[in-house]
Amino acid sequence: MDGIVIRESAAWAVMPVRSNDLKFTNLKMFNSLGMGENDEIDVVESQDVEVRHSIGIALDDPYSTKA
Repeated sequence: MDGIVIRESAAWAVMPVRSNDLKFTNLKMFNSLGMGENDEIDVVESQDVEVRHSIGIALDDPYSTKA
């Protein structure tokens, strides 16, 4: 994913699950500061995930990884 702008997602904006070799670059993600549980990138059970040159604004975790 390269150069995408995401605004006001309903909950988790990007949630890759059980994936390999992912690259997220040049992303801009802006979620509401009045809503909880609105992660920007929430990586679940994935390997070799790279996030570069990204801006994430959210009330909850902008970037989160889960095993």
